[in-house]
Amino acid sequence: MRLRPAVPDDAPALLANVVAGFEGYRAFAPPGWIPPQEDTPARLAELREMLVNPGAFARVAEVDGVFAGHVLVEPGARASPDGVMPDLHVRHLFVPEPFWGTGVARELHGAAVDWMHGLVRLFTPTGQARARRFYEREGWTLHGQPWFVMAMQLSLVEYRRVTSYGEPKDETRM
Repeated sequence: MRLRPAVPDDAPALLANVVAGFEGYRAFAPPGWIPPQEDTPARLAELREMLVNPGAFARVAEVDGVFAGHVLVEPGARASPDGVMPDLHVRHLFVPEPFWGTGVARELHGAAVDWMHGLVRLFTPTGQARARRFYEREGWTLHGQPWFVMAMQLSLVEYRRVTSYGEPKDETRM
């Protein structure tokens, strides 16, 4: 596996990965749930801009030259439901199903944690048990109560973590 910085030309692959990840939410979403429309020119342009933002962190994982997932951390721009403004927000951590359980998510997450600083948060669907177990194993703390997000038509939960540059590495990740 190889991790590399994501560049604007990666935006279509990252967006396709997000769309596929959201499709996977059907496994726990209410019957008839429709994923939010992410595959739009506006979202693609937004993602390209984010990939050149010096305050953001984005990595792509490749296994034998095949796209195997990505992580994207951006500066906190909106307050959490409790009004607290995070320093950073983990916007994406998506790994395609063929790479589940291979360590790809852990490597992407570890690279992001090594870069992160301050109060960091992420949101995930309440019903996303697999991701929630992963985040809890990786040191994230559930914060607050679930809330319904109209744009997603799902309840989300927030996880938080306080990090600093140079946080000690977990040698088992290497």
